[in-house]
Amino acid sequence: MSGSEPIAVLDPDGSPLIGPDGKALIKPREDIHRDGDWHAAFHLWVVCDDGILLQRRGAHKQAWPSRLDASAAGHLTAGEQPLDGLREAEEELGVRYEAHDLEQLGVFRVDELQPDATVNREHQHVYAVRDPRPV
Repeated sequence: MSGSEPIAVLDPDGSPLIGPDGKALIKPREDIHRDGDWHAAFHLWVVCDDGILLQRRGAHKQAWPSRLDASAAGHLTAGEQPLDGLREAEEELGVRYEAHDLEQLGVFRVDELQPDATVNREHQHVYAVRDPRPV
């Protein structure tokens, strides 16, 4: 694998695909998106007293550049569990939340054609957290 994130390939129902070696099939992030493979992602919505914190995606992003997005979000790498995605809040917002602070909103399947014509197929594990700090 290249220096890219290793991501587990899932089936449409969210179960890991198994390769010919009997192990979970893992691909680099770029290949997942190039091939339109199902994979897992973490999304966190930060709810404050005066609103919901949104993040604007970077203009350089391949998918939906400069668009508004969840408070914090990212891919789950191979071997990670959904709550391991909490690292995204620290990386993107500089805030540490604990698993017991989150409310699970569900797992949502997203199957979308992106502006660059690649197919994004994600099982998004979506959570919300209340944060008393002002937006």
